Amino acid sequence: LAPERAALLSRLGRHGAAVRLLLGSGQSASLERAEAYCKQVALEHGAGAAREAFTCLLRALFGAEPCAPASSSNGQRVAEALRLLGTHGANVDATEALNLLPAGTPVAHLSGFLKMVITRQDDAQRAARLRQSLRRAEDLRLRAELAAARRHRHRVDEDDVCKACGRRLGMAALAIYPDGTHLHLACTAAGRGAAKATDRAREARVGHGAATLNTTTPALSAGLA
Repeated sequence: LAPERAALLSRLGRHGAAVRLLLGSGQSASLERAEAYCKQVALEHGAGAAREAFTCLLRALFGAEPCAPASSSNGQRVAEALRLLGTHGANVDATEALNLLPAGTPVAHLSGFLKMVITRQDDAQRAARLRQSLRRAEDLRLRAELAAARRHRHRVDEDDVCKACGRRLGMAALAIYPDGTHLHLACTAAGRGAAKATDRAREARVGHGAATLNTTTPALSAGLA
């Protein structure tokens, strides 16, 4: 029942436990089952879950876990671990993998994995520099737009009227749109929303005052009686 229990652990997000269960099941091809499970996790659950599953599998192959594939020697397990690093190195915690390597492991056996790790680090650094350059360019663009907006002047004549209500603009607060349209601030959607909020607050204060008056009136009548 190891595959069924592993499926249940997968639903619970316990991918490391599922890998240990499949490896320690004592069945033939337990390593193949565990590796297939890790691949499925990578497809269905994303990089974080895949890293947990593959790293647990590596720990088992390098002898850092109590479970181990059935019918395999230590040399065979190390060979399988190196193969796994070469094929699925992108889904492995590189620092932990290097710490798990037995002393004296030839660097030539890790060339594929090390190239993958270095390439991944270079890509991450390049992407970070690109994001930083884009943020800097966006900041410069916004600063230029702000400076241009501050230099721009709008003239309001005495006879100019609000495009929304048709009344003269006068000395009221104004909203100026990019196309030069002038509106009373109270005639914009934001102004109407603020006015409605003010009206609701005023009604609430009036209602509270009336309620207070109603509660004090009986006591006042009783005192007069």
